[in-house]
Amino acid sequence: MLIDIKHVEHFYIICGSIDFRKGIEGCVRIVSRMEGLDLFSESVFLFCNRKKDAIKVLHFDLNGFELLTKMLLESKYQWPKSKEEVMAITKPELRWLLLGLSIEQKRVFKETSKRIF
Repeated sequence: MLIDIKHVEHFYIICGSIDFRKGIEGCVRIVSRMEGLDLFSESVFLFCNRKKDAIKVLHFDLNGFELLTKMLLESKYQWPKSKEEVMAITKPELRWLLLGLSIEQKRVFKETSKRIF
């Protein structure tokens, strides 16, 4: 039942904050109203609360939706300040976000293909 991100193709941040009293149905409703997003694809949708100390992760898994919540005890997420309604991010950017880093890193090593000299 836990999300295996190896099989997830797309990661989306729902910009701004949501009322964290919303459950699965409320989060599904938010995403379904946004153009160009497919709730049933191999995608993960991330939401943040107003205080930026908790996130919710929405994912469709074979026959139903999963909604995971993580609340930080002493820190805050570096949630992007975007004017867009939704923002696509990469797996490395997701890792940075979950580690408390900004997804807008100035210097990042580029991934290289595996090869022998």
